[in-house]
Amino acid sequence: MTVQDLTQQERTVFAASLVKLVQAEGTVQDGEVAGIEALRDVFGFDDLDAQIDQFQETIAHTREQTEQDRVFESLAESVTRPEVQDFILARLDEVSRMDGYRDQSEEAFLSRLRSLWGLDRI
Repeated sequence: MTVQDLTQQERTVFAASLVKLVQAEGTVQDGEVAGIEALRDVFGFDDLDAQIDQFQETIAHTREQTEQDRVFESLAESVTRPEVQDFILARLDEVSRMDGYRDQSEEAFLSRLRSLWGLDRI
């Protein structure tokens, strides 16, 4: 599967997930930047910046982090194809490990995403 196989909505959720993953730790590590850049090249995520902008516009009206989280979760729940969920989670896992480790906040975000998709019961 590649990014081109995703619908527009799924691409927005993927980009938003990258934003949330990077924000989870509080700082952007060089390895994470390299991992995100690799998504453009390896997986053809040519419109990544546009998708991030789309997500940022979607949450622009929210003031609190909890509101932004609810908006993200609502978007994430729109991804219902299991193969897309697996693809997104695998890419997020790769990015989270690019700096050599995954911290607790990144793991908590990935765990929450798996839970939203019902993958925590597997």
